[in-house]
Amino acid sequence: MAKGPASTLDELYPQQVLDCLTNSRGGTGAELSVTEFTTDGDPIRTFYRTAGNSPSVEIFLDRSGDQYRGGEDWVNISCEVPILTADALRACSANY
Repeated sequence: MAKGPASTLDELYPQQVLDCLTNSRGGTGAELSVTEFTTDGDPIRTFYRTAGNSPSVEIFLDRSGDQYRGGEDWVNISCEVPILTADALRACSANY
């Protein structure tokens, strides 16, 4: 899924995708890849991974394509997100 800098949360995280991630928690897990673009057009990729029977979401943030990134190219974050919503996923990775 690729979106520009003015994308809404609903565009980035459609309900059917959130439902898929939620349902995957009862099985083997799933992964969602979201690509957003900075105002300069540089890609920032975020990978959200769920695991079966776990309230955690593992997030891999790839900023290697952002020429003005500052900091590390890759960041790995893990958050407890009992209820998967667009706001919860965004909040988990917002400070990185």
